Amino acid sequence: SKIRLADAFDVTVGERAGEFFTLHFPEDIFTLLDTYGRLPLPPYIEHDADAFDEQRYQTVYNRVPGAVAAPTAGLHFDEALLQRCRDKGITLAYVTLHVGAGTFQPVRTENLKEHVM
Repeated sequence: SKIRLADAFDVTVGERAGEFFTLHFPEDIFTLLDTYGRLPLPPYIEHDADAFDEQRYQTVYNRVPGAVAAPTAGLHFDEALLQRCRDKGITLAYVTLHVGAGTFQPVRTENLKEHVM
């Protein structure tokens, strides 16, 4: 099967992977996202994304593309705040956390130990 995206290119649906299917893109996905993608704002923001949102929903510690959602808990950090922390002798450590599509999956089990994200 093929899916037409952004009225610009086709994606081929591949094999099933748990709750999901793999998708095969005609070229590098990050190039396609930069060209055709739109910022997915959280549902509590009720306007279309604008230039301010494009800047605001990116964290200062972004280094490696790959997440499907912004780590919104970190949006209040800016470079000035991080520098103030450094000035006070606080050592910063960076980790990569890619928020995957599974984070949006509902819990479907009674026992949380059986829930797969």
